[in-house]
Amino acid sequence: AEVPSLGYSTYYLVEGGRREPVPVDKEPMTLENEFFKVEIDHDSGAISSVYDKKTGRFVTKAFRHEATRPEFSNLFQVLYEAPHGMSAWIIGPITKIKNLLTGVEVEPVRKGPVMSKIRTSRKFRNSIITQEILLYAGVPRIDFNTMIEWQEASDEFTDAPMLKVSFSPILGSSVATFEIPFGSVSRVADGREFPALRWVDLSDGEYGVSLLNDCKYGFDVNGNTIRMTILRTSYSPDPNPDQGHHELKYSLYPHSEDWKKALTFRRGYEFNHPLETVIVESRGSQGKLPEEASFLRIKPENVVLSCLKLAEDSDNIVIRIYDAAGEGGEAEIIPGFRVMEASENDLLERDLSKFKIQDGAFKVKLGPWEIKTIRLKKD
Repeated sequence: AEVPSLGYSTYYLVEGGRREPVPVDKEPMTLENEFFKVEIDHDSGAISSVYDKKTGRFVTKAFRHEATRPEFSNLFQVLYEAPHGMSAWIIGPITKIKNLLTGVEVEPVRKGPVMSKIRTSRKFRNSIITQEILLYAGVPRIDFNTMIEWQEASDEFTDAPMLKVSFSPILGSSVATFEIPFGSVSRVADGREFPALRWVDLSDGEYGVSLLNDCKYGFDVNGNTIRMTILRTSYSPDPNPDQGHHELKYSLYPHSEDWKKALTFRRGYEFNHPLETVIVESRGSQGKLPEEASFLRIKPENVVLSCLKLAEDSDNIVIRIYDAAGEGGEAEIIPGFRVMEASENDLLERDLSKFKIQDGAFKVKLGPWEIKTIRLKKD
């Protein structure tokens, strides 16, 4: 359902006929919505194929006859680091890699008009990895909710296990792009690990996939394989920093063209800031606000709002916008409330220049990747 920019919509819960549950097929292990058909490998719990219905192509597909390189996606891997100093800050030499392809329980949980879910569970040494793979109607991505009881330990004499998850989409000559603060950077896909924020993208110009996440920051891309570091087992300076319970979410967002056309930067924000639901009692005709409203709109789509706050020295409103695609241009700011004055500020919220307000809106010029801070004086 559509909800206005930085706003809300009202929905009513009414009594109706009971919807009978849809039987969940045990074989094959598939999830399907109007965008994708996802097949889960029963033996490994990894994704054996993702088919894009809109474009008529496979996003990923494992080839079972290639035993040494099956190219499963959502494949959990354990990399073993050789002992080294300051292991919390430095990834050491990798001595071996173990693909977690066996010992998994795969269970279809739910199949319905809104959401379908498959759960996997596996044990690695002393640790347990549980995951929910979900498809939602109307949402063009594949979500993974992951719960881990990590009970691994290491020291200066033993190799330390590091847990990664891997995706191998079917692409041509691709470019790897990593989100950084207020922008992005393309890097050589040579397998080195780099930091990123909410997303990493791999696109060949015609098609691509973005890997979104809500709390992990280490990624490596080698050719057409993206891997995200989930957990490590460092021992210096803290002897056991990662032991215990962990919960994380990540999502695969296949798309046509490149990450700019696919608005991957917006999908990353949406994944990290989902809509919030508030249940209230009906007040009849006593409410003063409309059933649907937007408090602030910004055009075009390459311009992103990164901050909305009260000014440090008054009850004025301060917003910060930036060009997330490196395209620059002219942004149109449309407040959902009456604004008497709008001015550009520096980062210390000192006025630099004023904008002309016309019909309740004003325009701001942005250079490629530019960040601007704006003060709004309310009526």
